[in-house]
Amino acid sequence: ELYSRSCQGDVEASPAAILEFAAHELREWWAELLSPALSGVAAEPNSQTPDPSLVEAVREMIRQQRFLGEDALLDALEEAMPEPPGIDDIREICQDYLAEVRVHVSPTAAAYVWQS
Repeated sequence: ELYSRSCQGDVEASPAAILEFAAHELREWWAELLSPALSGVAAEPNSQTPDPSLVEAVREMIRQQRFLGEDALLDALEEAMPEPPGIDDIREICQDYLAEVRVHVSPTAAAYVWQS
C-alpha cells in the first residue's frame, strides 16, 4: 500500500526508499517465511550417514524388546557402546534409516516401537 502510494506521488518518499525501508523492517519476517519449516521444503539432509553398526545395534535393541522408552534405549546403548550416540542421533536413525521402527514423541517422553 505504501509503495503504491509512493508510485502515485501521494507519499513524499520515493518508491526506491520505500522498498529499502520495507526490506530493512521486514527482513526477519521474510527470513522466517522462507525457512524450510514454513515453506514445506525439506531441510538439507545431514551429510554424515550414521555408522552401519550403530544403525544395526539400535535396530536389534528395539527388535528384541519390541517397545522401548527413550531412557531405556539410551541406557542399553550406553552399556553396549564405548561412545553411545545422543538422543537426536537415535531419533534420526530411527526416523530416517529404520522403516520398521515407529517413534512416538510427546512433550514428556518418547517411545520406540517395533513394527512388523
